[in-house]
Amino acid sequence: MKKLLQLSSIIKLSLLALFISGCSTTTFYEVYNVASTSDVTLDTVAGFISENNDIRLNYNFWENKGIMYFTVYNKAKKPLYIDLNRSHLILNDRSFDYFRNSETSNSSQTNSSSIQIIEKGEKKTVSYSTQNATIVKDKPVYEIPPHSYILINYFNLVDSKYVNCKLFNPKTYPAILRFEADSIPLRFRNYITYSTTPAIENPQIVENSFWVDEISYMRDQDFLGKSHPNVDCPGDDVKQPPEKFQFPYKKPNKFYYTIIKKN
Repeated sequence: MKKLLQLSSIIKLSLLALFISGCSTTTFYEVYNVASTSDVTLDTVAGFISENNDIRLNYNFWENKGIMYFTVYNKAKKPLYIDLNRSHLILNDRSFDYFRNSETSNSSQTNSSSIQIIEKGEKKTVSYSTQNATIVKDKPVYEIPPHSYILINYFNLVDSKYVNCKLFNPKTYPAILRFEADSIPLRFRNYITYSTTPAIENPQIVENSFWVDEISYMRDQDFLGKSHPNVDCPGDDVKQPPEKFQFPYKKPNKFYYTIIKKN
């Protein structure tokens, strides 16, 4: 009888271990390196920079799935006007307008209270709240005052992982795949139209070109890098995570795609 109970316990533990292992996952990352044409310079902190006498564009693509994140800074002493209806992100020759012609509703709770009412001869307390709602509508033309900037970050650069057998079963990590000019998986351009007048008279064009020249496939520990303990700031109510990671691949000319695999 004792042996049967021991055997039953062993079977239960084995099934539990199998269940846990079946539900566990491992995270991998594809890290994409972005290159550009010679008219765009790369600063390790400020990111890609393109400028003329009127405007300066700064790019930072670091985000899951990549993001076309850029600022447009007005260098001039008079307002400039960005025509989003004639400005585009072009992904592998497919054009996406920056003007989305959409509305966004932002609501916030402003007041909560309660009142007493009589219902069927009984007193009841009814709680209620009032809210303010703000409708924000996209504008086709944005004015940029002198020495100020606007931020645009609408679109992701990829929507799925890059599939290549050379990446997914490496002998060592990270596995690196480099691309020649005829095999580049992603090319993208930023096409910006601006003017010195609200009616966009005599429009000027800035166009910057980028492409992915390398993809690295890596484990979670490679992507996160070394860690050290986080310290909460005295008097700050926001608790920090217990660890802070190095993120050695985090650079403005890179982005990543997260892959979660079941074990």
